[in-house]
Amino acid sequence: RKTKVYFRFPPNPFQLAFGINPLIIMKCGFSYCISTLDSIISPQKNITYEDYFLHGFGKAGYDLLFKDFCWKVWGDPKIISEELARRRIPVPNIKALLKNALTGAKNKPDVSAKYFYYPKQGFGKLSDILAAFITKNGGKILLESHPSTLHTSGKKITSLLYKDNKGFEHTIKNPDVVISTIHLKDLVHLFTPAVPEIVTRAAEQLRYRGLRLCYVVVNKDRALRDNWFFFPEKSVCFNRVSEQKSFSPFTVPTGKTIITAEITCDPESDFYTKDDEWIRNRVLSDLEKVDIIKKEESIDFFTKKLKRVYPVYAVGFRNHLSTILSHIHSFDGLYTIGRQGLFNYNNTDHCMDMATLTVQHIISGGSSEDWQKI
Repeated sequence: RKTKVYFRFPPNPFQLAFGINPLIIMKCGFSYCISTLDSIISPQKNITYEDYFLHGFGKAGYDLLFKDFCWKVWGDPKIISEELARRRIPVPNIKALLKNALTGAKNKPDVSAKYFYYPKQGFGKLSDILAAFITKNGGKILLESHPSTLHTSGKKITSLLYKDNKGFEHTIKNPDVVISTIHLKDLVHLFTPAVPEIVTRAAEQLRYRGLRLCYVVVNKDRALRDNWFFFPEKSVCFNRVSEQKSFSPFTVPTGKTIITAEITCDPESDFYTKDDEWIRNRVLSDLEKVDIIKKEESIDFFTKKLKRVYPVYAVGFRNHLSTILSHIHSFDGLYTIGRQGLFNYNNTDHCMDMATLTVQHIISGGSSEDWQKI
């Protein structure tokens, strides 16, 4: 039986050196030397995700560490922009990785903090606190409502129409500020008069991948020793596993725990369309295969589906995005922010930073040009 070996992320060269077969290490080193020699003889610009890692880590290192994970999470590495690779692993090559490890350099991705803070009663508590603050200060929160039309005249927003949960339409006339966090595709289609065709075409070029969150209820107090485990192998259906109790023990009953297995997929794939029973069999089988739990330890299982979660940074996406944002930013008092509102691969803490910067900009009376720089 094969032994399962888990490695830190981002990759630690010393752990890799002692945890992987020496022959594979030698193959990676030789492959990197060949790649370096090729880049000297025939320098090439990094355009795709694959380019970035092939040039910096060699084919063997790329195949071992980065290739399959890209396929699982974002799609074909030959059409994904190098920007994604650079943002996820901002260490350009093996040489820099070794240098960082030896010198303790700080220019490594900030994903390995020793501690992080999490609300005792769960992540939703953050939203509860924000909602209480808004209502306390006279603000209204309209739940189960969605925008239907954004009327404009020149560069002004003249009215915003929205429908409530009963289907009735309401109008907000001459809003001072409109801040959107909805998908850019959806925002573009709200405009009346319609946006230029070039903007519509650009919005249609933006692609997303879906997510199937699989919740496995287990009849034991704890199941994992860490917060997250990533699985780059194609042989495992999920790309990440986490345990809610590791974030806060107060969110799950004593004696039980919940494992979340994340499957990133296209909305038309089996992993998105199949029923929970089909998914359950695959997930439990793979959880047992990687020695996390045994099938019989699961006492309940359910899933949630999210259709547009991961922005796909395909080659050329930045040009499409610039076309859309240039048009939106031309309207006074209209802001689009957040992961979906900026087609930006960021996290919740980044979104909260965006919100703070947006408010500070509005209060200061900053110009549209200033906002675009921000």
